[in-house]
Amino acid sequence: MKKIMTILLILSIAAVVTAVEKVKEIPAATTQQKTAAQKAGLPVEKIIDLGNDVNIAVVFIPAGEFEMGSPMEEPKRDSDEAQHHIKLTKAFYIGKFEVTQIQYRVIVNENPSKFGGDKLPVDNVNWYEAMRFLKKLSDKTNMKFRLPTEAEWEYACRAGTKTTFNTGTTLDSDLANYDASEPYADGIIGKYLKHTTAVGSYPPNAFGLYDMHGNVWEWCSDIYDSGITTK
Repeated sequence: MKKIMTILLILSIAAVVTAVEKVKEIPAATTQQKTAAQKAGLPVEKIIDLGNDVNIAVVFIPAGEFEMGSPMEEPKRDSDEAQHHIKLTKAFYIGKFEVTQIQYRVIVNENPSKFGGDKLPVDNVNWYEAMRFLKKLSDKTNMKFRLPTEAEWEYACRAGTKTTFNTGTTLDSDLANYDASEPYADGIIGKYLKHTTAVGSYPPNAFGLYDMHGNVWEWCSDIYDSGITTK
């Protein structure tokens, strides 16, 4: 009887510890996001109808502060990545996924992509074409869409993290679509697909955003200035 009681006690303690650990796994950024959205009376996620059975999802990003750029000791750091403190005073919504080819086609009636597929991100789009897409999207939905600033993009990408990637100090091909044939820092060698993948194929960050690392380059609204962080 004592032996059975002991086993049951151990199982009960293990169950309690596991439950506590699961609660701790919720990122602070996720909690911040939900709390700020509730306080503002806004949904964390909005689904916007584009017609033709196509929609676009946007996610609420709370106001906040972070260190933009990278520390001097970061591997393969570029000279224009000087760290500086950024304070974003207003919340905003940003696309949950990269713009897909079917979304782009519904709005501008064309698809310039090299890699074809409705669920693949649209590629081969320059900054002016991206701005035209957003203007037509705004007109169609009677909502105002714009490109994020670089600060907004990095803040949304980091989602409360301070490491090189929002996944930690390194990245691998199970977490993003990129050239993983050469590992970064203490990472491992992985796949290099040499083509885009369907949006949402990899895990999201703490704000619920997908493909913030890899797949395709993403435009921001800012004009690039290599010396802006030193001024």
